[in-house]
Amino acid sequence: MKQDNTRTTIMTMNLRFGLAQDGENGWQHRKSLVAKLLEKHRSDFLGFQEVNHFQADFLTRTLSGYKVIGQHNKSIDGWQSNLIFFHRSWNCLEQKHYFLSDTPEVTSKLMGSKWPRQCVIGLFQRENEQIIVANIHFDFDPVVQEKSAGLVINFLAEFPLGLPVVIVGDFNANPDSLAHIVFKTQEFGMVFAPMSDPMSDPIFDQGITTTFHGFEGRDTGEQIDWILYKGGLKPVFQQVVTDSFANRFPSDHYPVRAGFAWPDRDMDSKEYSNWRYRLHEIIFEADTRAGKWFDIFLILAILLSVLVVMLDSVSAINRSHGTSLLMVEWGVTLLFTLEYLLRLTCVKKPLKYATSFLGVVDLLAILPTYISFFVPGSHYLVVIRVLRVLRVFRVLKLASYLGEASILARALKASRRKIIVFLITVLTLVIIFGSFMYLIEGGANGFTSIPKSIYWAIVTMTTVGYGDISPKTGMGQAMAAMVMILGYGIIAVPTGIVTSEMTRAVQKRVTTQACPECMAEGHDPDARFCKYCAAQLNPSSGEGVDK
Repeated sequence: MKQDNTRTTIMTMNLRFGLAQDGENGWQHRKSLVAKLLEKHRSDFLGFQEVNHFQADFLTRTLSGYKVIGQHNKSIDGWQSNLIFFHRSWNCLEQKHYFLSDTPEVTSKLMGSKWPRQCVIGLFQRENEQIIVANIHFDFDPVVQEKSAGLVINFLAEFPLGLPVVIVGDFNANPDSLAHIVFKTQEFGMVFAPMSDPMSDPIFDQGITTTFHGFEGRDTGEQIDWILYKGGLKPVFQQVVTDSFANRFPSDHYPVRAGFAWPDRDMDSKEYSNWRYRLHEIIFEADTRAGKWFDIFLILAILLSVLVVMLDSVSAINRSHGTSLLMVEWGVTLLFTLEYLLRLTCVKKPLKYATSFLGVVDLLAILPTYISFFVPGSHYLVVIRVLRVLRVFRVLKLASYLGEASILARALKASRRKIIVFLITVLTLVIIFGSFMYLIEGGANGFTSIPKSIYWAIVTMTTVGYGDISPKTGMGQAMAAMVMILGYGIIAVPTGIVTSEMTRAVQKRVTTQACPECMAEGHDPDARFCKYCAAQLNPSSGEGVDK
């Protein structure tokens, strides 16, 4: 395939760690094959995973026209590095190394991860072009992979906004995995994807999609090595490199290689202009500082609006401050209207967003105030705006909660995210039920304000009511019956969450083996490397098989 339009080429390769006992496929027998492959497929950026220190030395000698970033630790036997080699025509402006864990600055791993996995990110510049390249290696557990993807998104948020981003690596997961879904929701496309995806351009000859072959050279199997990108880059070629030399392969993984053309920033007619991309980053994403502040401001405005509507339903407050509350409500409504129009403007498919769940909620959040011109009292329905607080989870990006003390403490921490979601869901329901009951029953039947109606909804949902206030109309009694039945079902939710986490915590077994380097204990039964310093637990056994 012609590469005349290619400005940047990138390749990812799991090198297969050199300490592995692979017989005729051992490192000493295949390092010359690696050199031949790299000479044949020279690229601007090369992302390597599973690199032992002596392999890193070999790559440094072989790739004489390149510089390298990544943590290269010779002091720990068995250390596997993630390295990014970049051509000397590029300058590295900033580089960072992370562990995929809740403490990324120190050697560590997520609970459930077999190895301490790493991520290396660099900001590079060549003439007027800047690009962010990340090289990652995920563990095997799907939940750990999903959490790791979220961590990578957060790491990227520490780099400048709006630049092209390319992520390469061994994800140990197929393109339909939870991890890929995380990246896809952040607008990342994927080269060489056999699924509906922005990167799977039909003009490319897809060829084989297998990347892990176990030194067998097969063309069917797992596709676990990816190249993801965003930020205006356009793929002009992609390939799974299946080169062999005398029927021998440089690694047990096929490298994946892609070429990208840079966006023409001088063309006003391009499909997705730079200002729309930056606006999209701020409004729809929370992985940048501007995006987080936008979402925090939005959530505060939503809560203010809901509070104003509830206060307006209190007759005493309405008589003394009704005009002021109305002005605030209209101000917030106009703000939300502008935000809704901006959301439609900066997405590529406005209709798809408008018909999505959050798109419908955004529309319903502004309609009641306008409808109140024609239907008096309907503006109270703007309490549905509380549903928009669901966006808070993008800002918080809650990860799993690790437990290091008692079984109960671990269970409560592990289930905290689910419990928070549960409580916010219950709060949302009682606000909506209370508001509807206020409209149905009204002050004549004791429902004199929305706060009082919410009080009734809370009491009815958690018990069967105190009897101090009760619906009198048939429609109100029907809603009360539904709320009471729903309450019985809701009671079981937190019990099941905590019980499940406690069971998992009880089943968690550890050994008494101490790390020979840092003397730490409490390792998993199948652990081969220390979870705290990454040193090999049994250096003399020669174990350490990875993928």
